[in-house]
Amino acid sequence: MIAQDISVEFFEKYLKLYKAEAKVLENVAATAKYSHFVVYEEIVKHPLKHLKAIEMFFGVDEHVDEVLSDTNGFQKLHQGPIESMVTNWQQKKEILLKGEFKDSILKWDTTDDSTTSTGITRL
Repeated sequence: MIAQDISVEFFEKYLKLYKAEAKVLENVAATAKYSHFVVYEEIVKHPLKHLKAIEMFFGVDEHVDEVLSDTNGFQKLHQGPIESMVTNWQQKKEILLKGEFKDSILKWDTTDDSTTSTGITRL
């Protein structure tokens, strides 16, 4: 994979958007009569389990287990440490650690790369 030149500003905008979306989802979960949330990291780890739960939520029986197993389901597009995906990550990380999303950036360093998209689950 070729590392991409992603700016600090992009990361900050992304993290602000993610935080805003998390608040909306928390509000929906607290107020909606019916809702079902699936976290990306969990569906990648256990696709069959979560897709069956989605089937149940919608009241359908599509027999997802006949076409999907926990071993042949989802293939991540991005794998490996963030350093291999973002040019000058260490320099950008130093700047981001001084901002409001320090905790989120630190989570990226302590997350299992093989199963997460960004390492962020909740802000």
